[in-house]
Amino acid sequence: MEYGINRYERCINYIYFILLIAFSSFEYFFREEVTFFAISLGAFIYCLKRKYTTPISVYICFGVFSLCYIMQYLGIDSYKITSIISRSIYLWGSYFIARIIYKRFVSVYLEIIYWISLVSIIIYLACIIFPALKDFLMDQVAPYCVSLNVESAVQRGGGINILIYNFQTRNLLDSVGLMRNCGPFWEPGMYAVFLSVGLFFNLFVLRSKRTYFNLLLGLSLLTTLSTGGYIAATFIFMLYVFTRNRLWLKFVGVLLFIVSLNFISDLDFVGIKISNQLSSAEVGNDISRFSAILTQLEMIKDAPLIGGASINDYVDTEEATLASGFFFVFIQYGIPIGLFFYFILFKSLKRLIISYDRSTSVALLFICLLLILSISQTIFSNSFFLVLLFVGLLRKTYKNGTV
Repeated sequence: MEYGINRYERCINYIYFILLIAFSSFEYFFREEVTFFAISLGAFIYCLKRKYTTPISVYICFGVFSLCYIMQYLGIDSYKITSIISRSIYLWGSYFIARIIYKRFVSVYLEIIYWISLVSIIIYLACIIFPALKDFLMDQVAPYCVSLNVESAVQRGGGINILIYNFQTRNLLDSVGLMRNCGPFWEPGMYAVFLSVGLFFNLFVLRSKRTYFNLLLGLSLLTTLSTGGYIAATFIFMLYVFTRNRLWLKFVGVLLFIVSLNFISDLDFVGIKISNQLSSAEVGNDISRFSAILTQLEMIKDAPLIGGASINDYVDTEEATLASGFFFVFIQYGIPIGLFFYFILFKSLKRLIISYDRSTSVALLFICLLLILSISQTIFSNSFFLVLLFVGLLRKTYKNGTV
């Protein structure tokens, strides 16, 4: 169930939702902290004016994370007081934004991701059908949309994007004749994350029968050519098939799974990508997901209690990212508070999903999906997913699922 809101609150809800997704994940705003700090301040003022109260569970969260920041400051010579301030702003900003958008979180998210997908697939297909259009947008329009934080942008020079769509040139994959669909996001894998979350919400939380919606998000997910996205799509598909009561549907689903798995494994770009990732899998290598995981495990082993190990001490590159998020939480907070992070995340997701009259098992499946997606993306350090940490804690649920 969703809370009723008036027209003014609905408008604010949409504005903050769009800004949150854009500032956290669009190529144009990539790693531009000022924009997120600005909307965090706006959210704080809005909540203050409306005299919103803060649950005790949120204060407990901030107390635990603040303790972690203080221990890192005292225990790590290179850790600066400015790091405590910026990380605290991110957490408090995420909470205040969650305080604004939690009431109709799932339905508004689905509406926004639907329109993003629709616009992106139109641009993507148009650029394939009319190559001259792609050249025009990349050469004539994109120079006016250079990423705000050029030095930290995914691509040198700030990427080639037109704000509402990103052409990630290194992922056009000319070698196999395929172009990856980024949408407006900084890379196809991150776009696949948001699409996968949208599919899960629509199929298992709202249980909507909007076939056109699922087809659009499914097609968009396929065009990302994201290995992690395909694994997530397979997970969602198998969940959908095996939660149906019809035996014949389960049988057909298994057959389709085997056929699609064989088809995907035969795709050139999948084989090339996986072989390259495996061949470069070693500690200190910033090229592949496998090497990222190996390096992260080494970082956790060196700082298991309070975390805070610096990537630059392990990876000898200027643009070290270690783009795998499954263990990244333990690097940020250490093992004890990292486990606390996952506990709070599950508690929040559980309350969010139960408020839609769904079972705890759906929440477990959703966090499994997020963990699958985190293998190839550092989603738990993304401000959108930090908001998820608080959205459920703000919802009141009763035995019949009403709110």
